[in-house]
Amino acid sequence: ARAIERWPGVLAVRRQRFDRRFAQGAKDAVMVEDATVLHAADPTFHDARGVLAVIRAGAGDTAGAWTLLEPVLEAESCHPPLLGLALQVATGRRDAAGEARTQARLAALQEAQASIALLRDEVWREGDLAGLERRWRDLPRDGEYWSFRAMLALHVSDQREALLTFGRHLLVARLTPRWFLMVAHSHGWNPLQRQEVVEEGLAEAARAAPHDAAPLLARAAHLASGAHRAEVGDAAARASLAHAAADQAAAAAALAPCAPGPALLLAWCLIDAGDLVEARAALVVAEAAAGRIDLVSLLRARLAAAQGDAAAAAAALAEMAEDPRAHDSIYRFSSDPAFARVRAAPGLSLPPGWDPD
Repeated sequence: ARAIERWPGVLAVRRQRFDRRFAQGAKDAVMVEDATVLHAADPTFHDARGVLAVIRAGAGDTAGAWTLLEPVLEAESCHPPLLGLALQVATGRRDAAGEARTQARLAALQEAQASIALLRDEVWREGDLAGLERRWRDLPRDGEYWSFRAMLALHVSDQREALLTFGRHLLVARLTPRWFLMVAHSHGWNPLQRQEVVEEGLAEAARAAPHDAAPLLARAAHLASGAHRAEVGDAAARASLAHAAADQAAAAAALAPCAPGPALLLAWCLIDAGDLVEARAALVVAEAAAGRIDLVSLLRARLAAAQGDAAAAAAALAEMAEDPRAHDSIYRFSSDPAFARVRAAPGLSLPPGWDPD
């Protein structure tokens, strides 16, 4: 039974149920079971850790709740919601030492948040990629951290690290379409550098951590970007790179079935490879986990366009909060092969306020 619980498909369904009921504030026996299994499968899944701590504290087991929360005080990154909960538990159990430790970590968080702009400027100016993790310790390691880390890696010409950071970002935080396009389309493949060296570095990272999805996601993004950066007339090269990217993304999604990011990248790659039925299935999985976020809407637009449905593509784009095209990305709808069938269709129009390609 325990082996079945860890099967990727079962975990994915359980995670979807957990996320839905977590938003509803559920704390019943089913929630306890889901949180227990998900926390055992991934101790870094902090929502599950928090739910278990809240339930134990509510049942009077403050010692058990503190056992779950105390490691957060010494974690390599800051988790504000769990720190707030830890303070409540420490205060409730009259643990003066635990209360003082938690307050110290919260004070460090407030100080770091007040100076985050200065931190970013200093790190960028110094090109201190190696010291970023240490210098960011008192701040949440959220999407802002991972996107800044990847941009910094590109800034210091460490393409391999930028791609690996992108892979980690997909696993732990939601991406904006602009950042997704920066790597999976525009800058993941750099023709000015020796790409075989980058690929070997990513392959070595995958071999060193065979159960980690991040290196596989990095390889998928690298190949996906290569498919878009290939010569326009070289259809064979584009197809080969797109299919190879989809294979890597599928392997990553199998290793991380609870995270929506791998399914989103898989959908992107499958659309490029022309496997539209499989792309729709991957997108359904991603949307169930992530909700109708902008990146989901962008992928729904690409899928509809690839299927020749200009109106559906336009409707999906209209759902987005902002234009996904950034000044430092070369992505344009007019050059995206997924939009080729509907590029001139009267039903395809960009939302009001968006610049034309």
